[in-house]
This record gives sequence, structure tokens and C-alpha cells, in this order.
Amino acid sequence: MTTAGDRHILGDRDATAGEPNGSDPGGAPKCDDTAGLPAYQAHPIGPLSGREIEHSSTLIRRAWPAGTGFQFKVVTLLEPAKAELVPYLDAERKGQKHRDLDRRAFVVYYLKNTVGTAPLED
Repeated sequence: MTTAGDRHILGDRDATAGEPNGSDPGGAPKCDDTAGLPAYQAHPIGPLSGREIEHSSTLIRRAWPAGTGFQFKVVTLLEPAKAELVPYLDAERKGQKHRDLDRRAFVVYYLKNTVGTAPLED
């Protein structure tokens, strides 16, 4: 049981619980539903859109049993590594074609009603 906060990084490579391709050894469902996400490629360091935030929280909810309560604390962009970003920005500045970079979300959340009190041992 999770009593503190959980952190997930979501994106094409980390769709549910940080496992490659969204697979989860615990059997959590993978979300392949990209309906409603923008068809364009947003700038790799631009803020997440409302749809990207909603999609990220949906992925988290689907990784837990139905009826689990959540308190999302942070859903924000996980910026790409500098080694990936610099060539993108150089090409963009020069007006050249560039490779689209994956946009990933960093999510921090709590499970509601999971912190209880236990009787103290004498």
C-alpha cells in the first residue's frame, strides 16, 4: 500500500509505471488512448496542454484498481535531456528540419485515505 506520494514519469516510453513501452509487470493496463491529444507536435519545452495533463492523470488512474481516490499534487513537463534538446534548438534556430522529441509528464500524487493510525506498542 502506498502511504506517501508516488511519482511517475509518463511519456511514450513510460506510459504507466515507468516500465518500457507502458508495460507493467503487475498487470496494470496500458493506455494506448491518444484520442484528444493534439495532432501537432508541441514545442519540447513548452508547458503541457490541458489535454496532456488530463491524459497523464488518466494513465495513473488506470494503473490502480477502480475506486481508488487520488490527490494530484504536480503534473508538469519533464524536460528532455540537454543532449537531446541542443540539436533540436540548433536546427530550429537555423530553420532546418528537426526530429520531434518525446514530451513526457512528471506526476506526483497521493492515494487518499491510505494513511491511518496504528495503536502504539507498549
